[in-house]
Amino acid sequence: MEIEITDKSSDEYEGEFSFTKYTLKDGSGDGHFIGIDPGTANFGVALIHPNFSEVWQISIIRKRDPLQRMKIIQAIFPRIFCYEKTMISKSVIEAAAYNAPYRQVELAEQRAAIALYLDKISKEVEFKQAQAIRKIAFGKYDMLAHEFWTNLPSDCAAALSCAVVAQKTYR
Repeated sequence: MEIEITDKSSDEYEGEFSFTKYTLKDGSGDGHFIGIDPGTANFGVALIHPNFSEVWQISIIRKRDPLQRMKIIQAIFPRIFCYEKTMISKSVIEAAAYNAPYRQVELAEQRAAIALYLDKISKEVEFKQAQAIRKIAFGKYDMLAHEFWTNLPSDCAAALSCAVVAQKTYR
């Protein structure tokens, strides 16, 4: 299924990270919901507004120093959410895949940096396993987000599925 993209733009910040933003036609109807699909070099962020949605494909320059990696992550969110004055209703971050053998420490650092930032702007922040996200968002465990939203980059589609889960599970 294709989702309607109404705008696409790109930007870069001081050589540390770059992003492509897609604005989507559909929104939540009520509330603001964030979804995050973490990655060590590329990751997705989605924000569902009441009347439209936005997703970002973010590419970061990998650093050897963990503190530098976390600082880059912390620098990204104020730039992409700079106009957001509304408290976010709920945020969902895709949790660790415990069977994945590579870069799990880096991803844990990234998740922690993201969660600490989101805790300041979101009423709820929750980590969810990928299978639970797929079951809640699509009704089945074996549906992958990029197979559902075929015209979005895979990180963006996965982040959007996390935001959909935030919306569906908000109290």
